[in-house]
Amino acid sequence: MNFRGLLFISLICLPACALVSNPEKSGGEIIAIPEGPWCEFHLSPDGNWLSYIGDYHPENSGQDFQRQTVFLELSTGEAHHPELNNELKQLIADGLGPDGNACFSDDNRTAYISSSGVVPRTERERDRAELQQDGGVAFSVPGYRPERNRFKVDLTSKPLQMVRTDEVKCTEPQNPVPPPIRIEQQGGNLIQLYNSENNLIAEHKPRGRINRGISMVELSRSSWHRYYAVSPDQTQLAYQVFESGPLFSSPTHGYIVDLQEGSAKFLAASVYSFSWDPIGNLYACTSHSNHNNVIARWKPN
Repeated sequence: MNFRGLLFISLICLPACALVSNPEKSGGEIIAIPEGPWCEFHLSPDGNWLSYIGDYHPENSGQDFQRQTVFLELSTGEAHHPELNNELKQLIADGLGPDGNACFSDDNRTAYISSSGVVPRTERERDRAELQQDGGVAFSVPGYRPERNRFKVDLTSKPLQMVRTDEVKCTEPQNPVPPPIRIEQQGGNLIQLYNSENNLIAEHKPRGRINRGISMVELSRSSWHRYYAVSPDQTQLAYQVFESGPLFSSPTHGYIVDLQEGSAKFLAASVYSFSWDPIGNLYACTSHSNHNNVIARWKPN
């Protein structure tokens, strides 16, 4: 390989090395390694269950894989794959099985999952739809119609069983409250965070050597809650800083900071989501050098 080739690879490696920073180096504990590209998880209200998505390869199905919801019992560290009855196995074979993350009931006893897909229209459905006219012109009728299914899992008995249901009684999410901070962004090269008492608690500059700049999502945006998470006792803030370079686009570096004393701590690069449990454990989904994605947990100091 000539010098130009080596230089090109080096230029790629410099920013790419900043994309992955394993969470165990910052005190995080890897609790799950989801199979496949999915990086989603939900916590139950009591913090004892965490659901995440992995790949499922159904037998006797024309599909290569289908997303599967896994239930991690955090008190034991055991991952549960709910058992399926014949009806659910057939729905999965038809591409209409559970296909998403779970939500939990208020009493933490039940988890709910939904799915959506399409099924062929019956001849009667097609004939009925084609009779509808608008200005003398018949509608074009698709050969398929949407179908939505709902499922529930009883978390109180083992092994976990999944059944079809018509009810969904998930915990109602609370309206997010913006964290008590002020963000000062100066030219893409410096970000400063101030608490409610106007004290500087964190300062950020680009981490990569040849990166173009950094930014944070403004709290005035409607989607701000995807990038910030305040601890239950309102003393800690987890947040994301976007960093851009010439050869990659906006990895999200994760940090945690004490809202009174400051001193921000770097968690990991390419952090996709945050969530706190009731006792102050922080969970996040992040990239890893040895895996596609991992779910990590940081315990309170």
